[in-house]
Amino acid sequence: MELQGFDTLEATRVLESVGMQSEHAEAVVQVVKTGAQGLATKGDIAVLEARMDALEARMDAKLEALERRLTNRMYFGFGILFAALMAVRFFPPS
Repeated sequence: MELQGFDTLEATRVLESVGMQSEHAEAVVQVVKTGAQGLATKGDIAVLEARMDALEARMDAKLEALERRLTNRMYFGFGILFAALMAVRFFPPS
């Protein structure tokens, strides 16, 4: 990744204007340029944020589906329990 908007020639000239030797100024600019190669850009961050938003939406949908399934099973279980209790009450074992 190239540093967008980073003028290496201008940076070298600025360093030389404050008294830095030309070779040193060029080396400093090269180190800055090389060190910045792994940095994320605003575009990279925007892409990651969009992916995270999509992931969050999918996870919300899955959690809602899981909640519905668990609620349905709970109601089904209560229904079976209620039916069993009514059966014992109205049809006691002999």
